[in-house]
Amino acid sequence: MMRTTDVVVRREVVRVWNIVRTDLDAWLLHNNGEPTPFILVGSPGIGKSFGVGSHLLYELLHYAPDRLDVVASLVHDRMYIFYLPRGGEAGRVECYKKDDGADCVMRLSKVGKRGYMILDVKKGESLPTHVPSESWGSIVLSSPNKLNFRVWCESNTEPRFLYINRYHAREMKAYFAWMRRADLATAGGNAAVRAELENSWNSMEDRMHEVGQAPRY
Repeated sequence: MMRTTDVVVRREVVRVWNIVRTDLDAWLLHNNGEPTPFILVGSPGIGKSFGVGSHLLYELLHYAPDRLDVVASLVHDRMYIFYLPRGGEAGRVECYKKDDGADCVMRLSKVGKRGYMILDVKKGESLPTHVPSESWGSIVLSSPNKLNFRVWCESNTEPRFLYINRYHAREMKAYFAWMRRADLATAGGNAAVRAELENSWNSMEDRMHEVGQAPRY
């Protein structure tokens, strides 16, 4: 089984980060216009929150020194605001309720802080609209349900849509092999283990035919 220290980063996740990073570079390094508001759309269960959201947060916290001041991450009804280290001052994080966090982000923007927002929207939840989406970079993580991001589209000029592809069958097989790697190491000389692995993989293939390539299910 996978240990708690194992990390899996999909190619699709890296692709999204490369698009975001290119936009960040144009805005912060080359002073080429304003940041682009992104909306990332993907089917439920393919890792928008724990995969893309977590990876984007990690990369943003390690982005070019002295270029980005703050990263804000909205998860459900909580806004986490990360202050990056500056001038010998250690970085820190603060947690707010959604609306209080949005107010804090607006105050930071008004005093000239440069930031990026990761906004994870769930069914039945609303995105804050009183945030500096024109002066800060932003990406909304959403399912294909247009109700999740309709208001965001109305309050932002020409947001750019990104689409994350579902898992490929090869990725699922690699995921299965990694989880069962200890058994695979002994399967060559143990017919019972080999048969159990084959049965487990066949069951996983049947499940994928029913619900698609989504690890959650």
